[in-house]
Order: sequence, then structure tokens, then C-alpha cells
Amino acid sequence: MNHKTTIEMIIYALVLAGIIIITVCLARCGKFNGKAAELEEVTMSSGERVIRVYDMDINQLTTALRDFAQMYGEDWAQNATVTKKDDCFSLTLIPTINYYHFCLWVNYLVYSDKNQLFKVRGWYPFGEVKLNNEVQPFSNKTVMIYVDKDDDEYDNVSFVTPDGNYYFQPFASNYSFKAVKKGSEDYVPLPEKDE
Repeated sequence: MNHKTTIEMIIYALVLAGIIIITVCLARCGKFNGKAAELEEVTMSSGERVIRVYDMDINQLTTALRDFAQMYGEDWAQNATVTKKDDCFSLTLIPTINYYHFCLWVNYLVYSDKNQLFKVRGWYPFGEVKLNNEVQPFSNKTVMIYVDKDDDEYDNVSFVTPDGNYYFQPFASNYSFKAVKKGSEDYVPLPEKDE
């Protein structure tokens, strides 16, 4: 192993340790604050919470789910029903999983293997927003959650609405989402066979 590879592995290990520390701390508090907390208030909808993982084989997925369960507890991993689709694995999560935990699932699956990043898309349905506030645009809509290809912090997700509005959702600071001009993924509706 050459010197450059050793340094890269150390950097990767430090970044992964940082992700684990941040996500464990967030998992313990179990929710967002600020505007993102308002999103948590409107998540009760009957729609399915689905995550699709592309370019991952069954061994990688099994390892990711096992590691996720070890980090967050067995009940988290048991909340997913896994099916094989044509070009991906589809995870259907229980309807009571909240927005915060759903974002953790998406982020973790992208970064679950130190040797590669996976393409992951999640569809999260929001219920009716009765107040006219910053989360009103999400009322009765299913957003598509992903990790932006330009993410270099390893602990964020982005999401896009069906009408093409893009948002950045950090896990650090005050966890408030913010609107952005463009993201790296255009909205794709949840394929019908997963609905």
C-alpha cells in the first residue's frame, strides 16, 4: 500500500467516523429543529415511503442493512421490506417512519460502502399542511429525496418537489432546509409498481 492510499484511507475513516458520530447524535435526539421540525408535523400521510437503491448487489445491501441495524437498533432495519426490481432494490418503509429517519436511511445507503457511492432515491409523502407557512409547498405532495452529487460533507440530503422546487436538508447546525436554485436530480415520480 503506498503512502497516498494510506492517507486516503485515514481521511475516509475520519469522515466515516464523523458521519457515524453525527448520525448517532441525531438519532438520539430523533428529530429536526426549525423549519424541518415543521415538516415532521405534516408527515402523517397514508402514502408509502419507498427508497430505491441502484447499482448495489444483494451482499452490499445485506451488509448495509446489518450495519444500519447495529448503529440505530434492530427495529430500524426491520422497518424495511426489501424487493428486487429490474434495475434496483426497493425498500418500502413502514408508514409511521418520520421524515427525519427517512432522510437518515437515504443518506446512510448512499455512503454505506467505503469503496463506492450508490445512487439512492427516496419518495416521501407529506400530509396536508393546514397552516400557511414555509412548509405549505409540501402539502399533500411526495418529494424525492437524494444525496446531491456535489455533496462533500457526507451528512446531508437534498429533495425536489413534483413541481421542480429544490431544497437542501443538512443534518448539522439547526437542521433547517433551504431552497436552492437547482439540484443534481430532477424529480422522478415513484414508479407505479411501488405505489
